[in-house]
Amino acid sequence: MSLSLVIGHLSLVIGHLSLVICHWSLVICYLSFVICHWSFVICCLGFDLPISQSPNLPISLSTLSPLSPLSPLSLYLP
Repeated sequence: MSLSLVIGHLSLVIGHLSLVICHWSLVICYLSFVICHWSFVICCLGFDLPISQSPNLPISLSTLSPLSPLSPLSLYLP
């Protein structure tokens, strides 16, 4: 094998590894965003306070069904 083929092969391997690392970094970033988003939603809902104690909130956590538009399950169901 010529030196240029070896260098080309090594650069392809390094490029592939860079893409794999970038992909998993994006996956971890996305999961962090999802956790942060739902933590914020739960925090904004007022930890299931009754509506009389939180008049600015339209719903409480007890009124969320698993298939509610605000439910994390609804993101994965058609």
